[in-house]
Amino acid sequence: MANVAISGLVSLPSLNGSTLFEVANPNVSSNSVTANQIAQFSANLEYQFLPFTGILDPSNNIILIQNTITGIVNTANIHQLTAEILIAENFPSGQNVVSFTVSGFTSFRSLKISGMGRSNVAASSDLLGLMFNNDIGNNYQTERAYGVGGASASAAQSGNTNYIYIADICGNSTPINMANSFEIEISDFSNSVFNKQILGRYNLQNTTGTGGYFIFMVGGFWQNSFPVTVITLSLSGGFWMPGSRISLYGKR
Repeated sequence: MANVAISGLVSLPSLNGSTLFEVANPNVSSNSVTANQIAQFSANLEYQFLPFTGILDPSNNIILIQNTITGIVNTANIHQLTAEILIAENFPSGQNVVSFTVSGFTSFRSLKISGMGRSNVAASSDLLGLMFNNDIGNNYQTERAYGVGGASASAAQSGNTNYIYIADICGNSTPINMANSFEIEISDFSNSVFNKQILGRYNLQNTTGTGGYFIFMVGGFWQNSFPVTVITLSLSGGFWMPGSRISLYGKR
């Protein structure tokens, strides 16, 4: 994992000369220091609380930077403020299937997948489907709504299917250099009680003329309560072209 930028508050013991740093992240968890407590500590002059920015490195150490103050502390005493962390990226040129194994990411509540690219399918678009845990059964449903040319419409996918219809990807018959982007969120993916759901959005421009640009909202679910361990994205008719990218993020 690459370095991650974070920010918060650092407490510097001002009386005993200790070099230990503690990071307090107000209003994030029950273990965090509240704003009132910070004011009380500061008033007592026992601790001085200062804002900081820093870097969380792959070894789970944080480099604190505040004016001339620089130190290193283990993340055991850190409440991380980063909303999203990049877990993995795939540049799938020449591929039609991209998979992410997510069984080890138990520190995240939700996952986000975003991408941008183009298919070489000989059509204006290529369907991008999503499956969980290599389940190829008809255990998925999707609902899509879109707007085009100033009007809204729905594009429901009724009945059970063997994928969630998450996007249409620009095909090879669209004007040169056109690509489109998509983004989905998988909430509480490691939960073992409820069926898994996704919410997403994507755009599609298949012509340069009026009425050729679409924006979609997508909802879908997997009729299974198992924790998600593998996410698979598959193009139905072609292969990703050079320059395409798909990224996986963890959200706390």
